[in-house]
Amino acid sequence: MCIVLSHCAHVVREDFQYILTQCRMLLSFTFSPHPHPGFEINDGPSPGQELSVSAAFNPSWVLDVAPDGAGSLLARLLDSRLTTLSLDITTDGDNFVHLAQIISSAPRLTSLHLGPITLKFGTTLSAGWSTLPNLSFPELTTLSVHCDFLPFVQYAATQWTMPRLASLYCREDIPLPLLAAHGRRLTYLHFVYSEWIPQFRSANVALLPRLHELCPVLSHLVIRLSPAEYTALNLVSPSLRYLDIAAFPSVAAYRAIALAPTAHVPRLRKVRMVVTAPTCDFFPLHFHPARLPGSDRALEDLSGIPGADESDEVADWLMYTTGGVEGWTPEGLVRQHSWAVVFDERCEGSLPPNGVEDARIPDDDKTDSEGVYEYESRPTSPVDSKSDMDDEDDDGAERRDNKCEIGDTGSEDGVGSDSDMEREWFEVEPEMPPYPNKVQFVDDPLDTSRGQYDRETILERFSQSQLGDFLLE
Repeated sequence: MCIVLSHCAHVVREDFQYILTQCRMLLSFTFSPHPHPGFEINDGPSPGQELSVSAAFNPSWVLDVAPDGAGSLLARLLDSRLTTLSLDITTDGDNFVHLAQIISSAPRLTSLHLGPITLKFGTTLSAGWSTLPNLSFPELTTLSVHCDFLPFVQYAATQWTMPRLASLYCREDIPLPLLAAHGRRLTYLHFVYSEWIPQFRSANVALLPRLHELCPVLSHLVIRLSPAEYTALNLVSPSLRYLDIAAFPSVAAYRAIALAPTAHVPRLRKVRMVVTAPTCDFFPLHFHPARLPGSDRALEDLSGIPGADESDEVADWLMYTTGGVEGWTPEGLVRQHSWAVVFDERCEGSLPPNGVEDARIPDDDKTDSEGVYEYESRPTSPVDSKSDMDDEDDDGAERRDNKCEIGDTGSEDGVGSDSDMEREWFEVEPEMPPYPNKVQFVDDPLDTSRGQYDRETILERFSQSQLGDFLLE
């Protein structure tokens, strides 16, 4: 990533706007600013104060609606061919007015993702919010929005038209007005929460019993629930087939899941636990439950899974490290079981519980914890190896005359001239695979078992003419 200094920013913007003018056939546009740790919207520093780093970070210039601004150019593309738009930026009341103006005409748009909305500290909604335009998205099928800002939820519920909306990602809250207005054709509903957001605790009371009226054709629901509510899920949806509970899967937690006596889900085929991660919103669809149906029961019987006869801890370890359908994602190795979707624990360096061996690592494996082969020492000299071993004590130190010495006593400086640190060495290329290269010391004996030959031995045993024929062979 490249940091653009403020006095150079206008050059980047001009080039970006020029690119947009040349992309007349553009179908998809995604704007993802630098993942800065924070974004403060304010009017600048107080007198005598320096501008904070986060305040200086302002990616909302892409919403510039001047005649040649980036926002106006995006609006033209939306009015012509653009089908996918993702603007993952934080906007305030004033900037959102510009955003609404940009997307006011999008007849071909099928997918829309918008970032969070907030207010400037100590201010209220600007007057522009009362005059926001009515928006029509006749082809929109997928929408992802932040729903923790009530004015936006009310605006989207009352002034947006989305007759073909089928997939909805609601972030940070449960927008009942939005679902009541646009949930009639939803088949996929996904609630995404941050770790510190507690709204999911009310889902079993405010949302699940009303699914049949809010989303009458819903087929797949992804939601985070309080563990205390696992034992009595009050689901009422005659169309629901798949329920994914966003959590850190475990055997004990899954065994606790049960439907309430008042629940009514006659078509429910599968209940799963899906691992939660900031960038894993695509997991429930990418690893769809229909691709690995398992048994005919909605809730799997876990009594027969590997490790279940030992303990839940062992079963959890085996679930995270073995079995299932493997799939690689940018986040790591994923294992899709019929009742859970998890990351492989090896990617995070987790250790197995006591008494459980990792069957995937052979007994003769010589790798260390980071997968790097450990150094295997070799004797300094085959001539001295026997005498050295005779003089070693229990700690491996060499003793002569009750004195601890290193190397050959015949050396003038007290250090053996036959030390590996001083010997000449070179790498020998393998004659035939799969033998790896190995470090061959020049005074090591001839080893013909794996096609390895030391240089001195070759020169001593063959003449120059014979050496050429030998190397060819």
